[in-house]
Amino acid sequence: MKRSHLSGAIVLLALALFIHIGSAAEENVQGKVVAAWRARERDCAAFKIKWKETQTFVKGSLTNSKTAKHPKGQVLPPETMEAVAHFVLCVDGEKMKEISDAMEVTQTMDMKRQEETAAFNGEINKSFRPAQIQEYPQGFIGDEKYITGLNVYNLRPVLVPFRPFRYQSWGYFSEADLLKNYATIRSAIIDAHRCIVLRETGMSRPNYKELWLDPEREYIPLREVMFARGKPYLQIDWEEYRREALIWVPVAWKIQELNGGIMKSVRGTVVECTINQPIPAEEFEIEFPSGTWVIDRRSKDRYGTPSHYILKDSGKRMISAEELNSKTYQQLNAEQRFTTRWTLAVAASAAALLVIALVLYRRNRHVLD
Repeated sequence: MKRSHLSGAIVLLALALFIHIGSAAEENVQGKVVAAWRARERDCAAFKIKWKETQTFVKGSLTNSKTAKHPKGQVLPPETMEAVAHFVLCVDGEKMKEISDAMEVTQTMDMKRQEETAAFNGEINKSFRPAQIQEYPQGFIGDEKYITGLNVYNLRPVLVPFRPFRYQSWGYFSEADLLKNYATIRSAIIDAHRCIVLRETGMSRPNYKELWLDPEREYIPLREVMFARGKPYLQIDWEEYRREALIWVPVAWKIQELNGGIMKSVRGTVVECTINQPIPAEEFEIEFPSGTWVIDRRSKDRYGTPSHYILKDSGKRMISAEELNSKTYQQLNAEQRFTTRWTLAVAASAAALLVIALVLYRRNRHVLD
């Protein structure tokens, strides 16, 4: 009887030890992930990556309540279409710059190519769009700490491997988040690479993420899946990495927007990449050309509306709140050109009168003498 009790106690002790070791091992996995990701952020002080994307939009995948009410029709795109986009991401410490050239839906519910350059120089951020979507050049200035495009998922295949902890406000990660709110749920194999799968479990809401990480290559991400109400809506697969300057650099990936099927797919391929090379400070500056309609979010009126102005060679043509709702860019720009022309004419006339007055004064003085 005593022997059976002793055997039972040993079994219970072994079970408790197994559970403790399993829990410690799981905590150790999260700790290793955090350490590896921190080391990658530390070892990669600066980088510049240029990549190309092949984007496939399924018919109707861009249609929403706004486009459905538009008189031009309800389906965007009208047919399944493929487009090529180009991106450049440049990061040096806190400084960032992104250049993109991709298809966008305009305010008139058309699809057009749109170029955009956004940069944060350590103090302010700026972005500039030439005359494509709005039919006139448009610039934005803000005092936000980072460029405003960080929440666009096109940047995640680069920023998750390189800067996973830097941009928490835009849906990236924190140490506490990984350590406390993620649990190892299983192991899996992707292209002969055995990986661990971490699932976000610390929140009661039905929206969470899964991370598939490669422990043999410093826990680089191989897959990220985002769920809403328990169903996947976005999946990123890092298909290829290259070792460069002691850093695993992602060089090929696939992104899929899901909604009961693939609504949009993106295949990204790195064209050019430099790691830890000096980046000139002027790389992170943007100069707006004359004629740019600027929205400055650093100064706002009592209603929270940012200041608007058109940049001219002679200075800023400020736009009042009344003019925002009553005048077009063409009207405002033409008025300013008219005002500038008359200002120059008045100045020239005044200068001419001054010269004539000076000549007459000297002549009269000569006569008196």
